[in-house]
Amino acid sequence: RVRADDAAADDEHVRGLDHLRTSSLTIASHAPRLRVSTDGEETELDTPLRYRSRPKALRVRVPA
Repeated sequence: RVRADDAAADDEHVRGLDHLRTSSLTIASHAPRLRVSTDGEETELDTPLRYRSRPKALRVRVPA
């Protein structure tokens, strides 16, 4: 079960892929732990999984 807070429909569609935009996301499961991949590293995390994005939290430098 996935619950997204503040979800908004997106105009772009990719066949076979459901997507949405949200500021936070909770993924619940009957399993007490889920295997996830973060930055290419696989690990197990306790459920529910909770994710959030913070506006302007990442600064990116782009060459001119």
